[in-house]
Amino acid sequence: MLTDPGSELGLGEKATIAWRPRQGQVGVLDVKVRKLVRGDMADLAQWQLDAAGRASALYYVTVTVANVGDDDLSGRRIPLHVLDGAGALVESSSFKTTFEPCPSPALPPKFVTGEKTTLCQAYLVPERGDLKAVSFRATDAFNPITWVGKVTEPKKPN
Repeated sequence: MLTDPGSELGLGEKATIAWRPRQGQVGVLDVKVRKLVRGDMADLAQWQLDAAGRASALYYVTVTVANVGDDDLSGRRIPLHVLDGAGALVESSSFKTTFEPCPSPALPPKFVTGEKTTLCQAYLVPERGDLKAVSFRATDAFNPITWVGKVTEPKKPN
């Protein structure tokens, strides 16, 4: 049974969502947002960021995704965004090389019916904004399903 559009869930709660990644394809996913962590901008010290990027706040979202539909969703990026304190949606970052703290990948190869994976998605929220919610929003017309919960601080080395 699909989760009602517009539902608000807590961390660890599962939503079953149908979405159309491209014409002729309908994916059905079980999605659980598990953890929200404020990243340390020092994690991006080796990356070339413009002034706006350097003035952002970094967040990591851990999500478990299972393919419960009939379509192969290999290599697709799921439309999972964060909502900041100003109500703006922020897409996850993607990296062309390895980003150890939070790789932020697309769904893995061979992500067929029955496959499950846990991903870490990285988000740069402009103007050092706050993460207020995580939102599955396939299109502007899609009534999003959101997850809310406590953002934890990064672990400091001893």
